[in-house]
Amino acid sequence: MKEIPNTWMSAAAFGAAWGLGEGLGVLAHGRNLVDQPALLLALAVLSGAALALPAVLLCRSMGWVGALVGLLGLELILAVVTDPPPFVEPAWYVGSPIAVVLGALGLAVTRELLRRVPARVGFVLGAIAIMWGLRPPVSSLVPKGERGGPDVVIVTLDTTRADHSSTYGYERETTPQLTALAERGVLFEAGWSPIAVTGPSHATVFSGLGPWEHGVLLNGTPLPELPWLPERLRERGYETAAFVSAYVLDGRYGFDRGFGVYDDDFGPVAGGSDLLFGRLWWGFLRWQDPHLLAERTGDVTVDRALEWWANNEGPRFAWVHLFDAHGPYEASAGPDFGGDGGLPLDSLTDLPPYLSDSLEGRTTTEQVVAEYDREMHFADAQMGRLLAAVGPEAVVLVVGDHGESFGEGGVWFDHGQDLEDHSLHVPMVLAGPGIAPSRRAELTEIGDVPTLVTEALDGRLAEPGPDRARGLAFDRNANQALRAENPGQRPALRMAALRVPDGLAVVHEDGRRTWSGEGDGHAATLGAEALLAGEVQGRDLSDDEIEMLRSLGYIDGLP
Repeated sequence: MKEIPNTWMSAAAFGAAWGLGEGLGVLAHGRNLVDQPALLLALAVLSGAALALPAVLLCRSMGWVGALVGLLGLELILAVVTDPPPFVEPAWYVGSPIAVVLGALGLAVTRELLRRVPARVGFVLGAIAIMWGLRPPVSSLVPKGERGGPDVVIVTLDTTRADHSSTYGYERETTPQLTALAERGVLFEAGWSPIAVTGPSHATVFSGLGPWEHGVLLNGTPLPELPWLPERLRERGYETAAFVSAYVLDGRYGFDRGFGVYDDDFGPVAGGSDLLFGRLWWGFLRWQDPHLLAERTGDVTVDRALEWWANNEGPRFAWVHLFDAHGPYEASAGPDFGGDGGLPLDSLTDLPPYLSDSLEGRTTTEQVVAEYDREMHFADAQMGRLLAAVGPEAVVLVVGDHGESFGEGGVWFDHGQDLEDHSLHVPMVLAGPGIAPSRRAELTEIGDVPTLVTEALDGRLAEPGPDRARGLAFDRNANQALRAENPGQRPALRMAALRVPDGLAVVHEDGRRTWSGEGDGHAATLGAEALLAGEVQGRDLSDDEIEMLRSLGYIDGLP
C-alpha cells in the first residue's frame, strides 16, 4: 500500500527538478525581462511536478522513470503537432504518424533502460539534461563594443494610417504626443511602408532591405541572415532591449538578433512561456482558437520598457512596439470620438475572425473607425509616457509599420495584400540632439530607418534620396481566385508598386497593370515591373526611360 504514494512522491520530485532546471535555463539563457525570478522558479517547480504526476498512471510503480518518460512524451507531442512557418517545408516528423510510433517505441526503450538505473544516478543525469540539453534556444548575440553615443529609441506603431493621425492633419486629435515630437524634429510627410504585414515590414525597418531583397512576405516566416541595426548599435557599445506587443514579432523568428533583452512573453509570469507548461498552454490555446491573437496592450509594454530603462545606464537602445491600433479595437481609455454614419456592419462580409468579439454592440462602420482612432490615441499616450522618461537628449524615431483598410477596395478592417496609400502611407518622425525642426515632403521609405539613425548619431542628416517608394506583397484578389479553384493553394501570385510624385503604378503577376496619377506613368510602371521581376538590366530602354529609372535609383543594380 505504501508503493503508490512513494511512486507519486518520486515522480513529483523528479518533475519538480525538471521544472527547476527549465526555470534556471530561462534565467541563464532567455532574453525576456524576468522581473520576478523567484515567482518564475516557483511556477517552474510546481508546473513540472504537476506535469510529471499523470505519467504515474501510465508507468505505475516506476517513480522518476515514469515521470521522465511522460515529460519526454509531452516534448514529443509538441514537436509533432507544431505547425511550420508559412512557406517553410516542415520537418519530416511534423504531423507524421510514423514519428509518433517511433517516438513511442523510443520512450518504451528509454523506460526499460532507465528502470534499472538507481534513482540517485537518474536524478543526476536528469538534472544535467534539464539544465543544459533542454534550455530554451536563443540566437547568437554579438559582443558589445566600447564606443558610445546618445541613447536611441525606436517606436513602431502597428497598423497606423498616416491619414488618421492628427499630426498629419486628421480632424480628430489622435496623436498629440507625436505632434509634440514632430515640433522638435523632422516630420516625414510621405513615409511609405513596402508591405502591409507586420513581420516583413519590421524586417525592413531594421535591415534597410525591402521584401524584394529579404524575401519575407508573410508573418511567421523566419528571417534570413540580414544586416541588422540592433547588432550595429550593440557593436557601437549600446545596451540593447526590445519590448514587443504581438506574437508575430516573436524572437524565435529572428527578430531578437542583437538584443540583450527581447521581451516577448505575454503570460502572467515573465519567462513562463518558455517552460514546458507554458509551451503546452499556448499550444492548447492556439489549437482551441486558430485565430488567437496573442498580444498585450501598450501600457504593459511601456511599463516593461521603462523598468529596463531605469535599471540600465547609457548608452541604451530600446525598441518599443505598440500593437494597439491593430484589431480588435478595444481601447481601455481615451476620448470618445463618436462615430455617426457609415455602412451597417451586418451588410459586410469577409470580416477578420479575430474582430468578432470586439464588434458586439456596434452597428455601423463609423463606430468601428472611431474605436480605431481611440486605439491610436491610446498608443500615442503610451508613447508619450516612454518619451517623457527618455528625455530630449535621446535620438528618437517613431514609424508606423503599415496601415489599415476602411472599405478601400471592398476590404474592411483588414490589411496585408494591397499596396495603396491607406495601407502603406505611415507616420514617420525623427528627433534628437542637433536635429533641427523641419518637414520633408519627399517620398521616404521605412527601410531608410537604419541610415537615418546612423546619420543622427553621427550628427548629420543627408539629403533625401530618390523621390520614390516601393512595395511588394502577395496579391489578395489573384490568390483568392487561385484558392477558389484549389482550396489548398498557398499564396503564390505577387504584385509590386512604385510610388512617384506624379502617381502610383501597380503591376500584378497575373498580367494586370494600373496607373493612378498624371501622364501615362510608363516609366513608373516599368520600374514596378522591374521590381517584380527582380531585374532591370538588359532591357531595350529609351533615353527618357533610362533617365527616369536612374532618378528612381534603378539603374546599375537591383533597386
